[in-house]
Amino acid sequence: MLSKRLKLDPIDRNIIRLIQTEPNITHTEIAKRVGRSQPTIGLRVKKLEDKGIIDYQAGVNLRTSDFYFARIKIRTKNPKKILDIVKSCPLMLTAFKLSGKTNTVIIMVSPQLEFIDEVINKLFRGKKDISKVSMDIITEVINNVVLPVSFNVNKCQCCLKKDCIKMLK
Repeated sequence: MLSKRLKLDPIDRNIIRLIQTEPNITHTEIAKRVGRSQPTIGLRVKKLEDKGIIDYQAGVNLRTSDFYFARIKIRTKNPKKILDIVKSCPLMLTAFKLSGKTNTVIIMVSPQLEFIDEVINKLFRGKKDISKVSMDIITEVINNVVLPVSFNVNKCQCCLKKDCIKMLK
């Protein structure tokens, strides 16, 4: 059903699978494995990219890196304010606005476990718009999950900028 909605045939699905499992695979190698010409594969990959079905991202792999990653769950009256904080912090990799009671989730990275808790305490806990904050440390990741990490803490716009700079030295 999903393939019909996205208009993916078995060749497109195979191309996507190959790129997901081997991100550096060449069009020539894909062509050999799916039994099509390299120009045909190039056109199909371009079509999948143009539709937004395939995208590429460089970053840190949560499954293999030595950093600590946390999932921060927040119940707030003002999710936009939380998302703005995430945009200003290079150590907060991404955030999700959700339906339900816990309406915001953040993924954060740090080389020091204690620093994650410090950030949460200073930026979120005890704030008037926030009624609940909880944190889980991600302890195992089954598949590769690659997220961009900016180590340019000079761009940090929050009250912890000095602490971030000191920690990453």
